[in-house]
Amino acid sequence: WNGTDGCGVSSYGGQLLFNYTTQDGFTDKQIRVIARLEVVSSGESRRSELWLSTRWGGVSRYDGEKFIPFTVKEGLLYNQIVGTGLTPATDGSVWICTLQGISVYDGNSVGPANGKFSELVHLRRGGFSKSFLSTLMLDRSGVVWIGTWGAGILQYDGQEFTKYTTTDGLVHN
Repeated sequence: WNGTDGCGVSSYGGQLLFNYTTQDGFTDKQIRVIARLEVVSSGESRRSELWLSTRWGGVSRYDGEKFIPFTVKEGLLYNQIVGTGLTPATDGSVWICTLQGISVYDGNSVGPANGKFSELVHLRRGGFSKSFLSTLMLDRSGVVWIGTWGAGILQYDGQEFTKYTTTDGLVHN
């Protein structure tokens, strides 16, 4: 899979390239991140999904047959996805870093009507109004690390946030 900055996404099928655009279901042709989510549930039942984040059109999930878009209409906090702001977790959830904060998709559904988004961080309500998020990642123990522009690094352990700034030894906030 290869994302582009304006022409959608392509996949290589062994001999041919397959090209996908907004006509195939996602809402923006500027692809930011492509991430694969492998979920094992009910013993040996396995689900594989491909998630795409876009610059202006939210995220889309590809289930092997079609792209399913997720935008503010489906509960995403904001449609503009920043930096490397798409991270699948081992529990099947997907963490999405938007310009306004972080949404977490619960991963419990096959279609968009069954799944839901929850809001982890909202910048204006969370005390981070003078900065914005640039990236996020989950480490092996499930701790979420959030990079900002102007507010240092945030660590979320599932219960609370810890903020690290230049006063804690960072070179720059």
